[in-house]
Amino acid sequence: MNARLYDISLLERYTATFDLTLEKEYRFVPKRCFRADFAIPEWRLLLEINGGCWQGKSRHFYGKGAIRDMEKYNLAAIHGYQVLHFTPQHFSKTQGLDIIESWRKQRTT
Repeated sequence: MNARLYDISLLERYTATFDLTLEKEYRFVPKRCFRADFAIPEWRLLLEINGGCWQGKSRHFYGKGAIRDMEKYNLAAIHGYQVLHFTPQHFSKTQGLDIIESWRKQRTT
């Protein structure tokens, strides 16, 4: 995650609207080293920001990095978390919030 590529203030304001906690670098399984870029623990929701996808440099899509991510996301599911994936561009405007809001509405119906 490279925080310089996007502004998380929209995400911070969104979570504050619902009186929720926004955790950065959230360790969702205490005895494991895996961390989510962001989490909304009250909703058991993890947010992953994957950069580098346009430059072919993202470790998330190749070899060991992809395998490690699979392990991470499987552990999240085992422990009752859902994971939403984004690029930094999703949070340069409101597209990321729109996705989170759609997720929120689906889980309350």
